[in-house]
Amino acid sequence: MSADDHSVLIEIREKVARMETRQAYILELLTDHKTKMDRIEQETHSVKVRVWLVSTIVFGVLAAAWEIIKSRLLGHP
Repeated sequence: MSADDHSVLIEIREKVARMETRQAYILELLTDHKTKMDRIEQETHSVKVRVWLVSTIVFGVLAAAWEIIKSRLLGHP
C-alpha cells in the first residue's frame, strides 16, 4: 500500500468516525424529543379529561337552573 493509499484510508476512517458521532448525537436528540412529546401528550390528555368534567358539571348546573326557571317563572310543570 502506498503512502497516498494510507492517507486516504486514514481520512476515510476519520470521516466515518465523525459520521458515527453525529448519528449518536442525532439519536440522542430524537430520544429526548420523543420523551418530551410523550409527556406533552399525557398532559394534554389530562387537560382534556378536566375540560370534559368541568363542561359536564356546568351543563348539569345550567340544565337544573333552566328547569327551575321554567317551573317557577314560566309556570311550566
